[in-house]
Amino acid sequence: MPLVGVIAEHLGTHSGVDMSFDSLVLALVLFILARVFRHGTALRDDLEGTV
Repeated sequence: MPLVGVIAEHLGTHSGVDMSFDSLVLALVLFILARVFRHGTALRDDLEGTV
């Protein structure tokens, strides 16, 4: 199952404000990945500007 499907299924089974430890870890990982990809994009753009 693709990652998006796993996330959608996980979010669909939890309603309200009842957040488990798994949900918090998933949110943290997603925020970290977003920062990593943003930084990678900035590095790629910087490299293209120097060549």
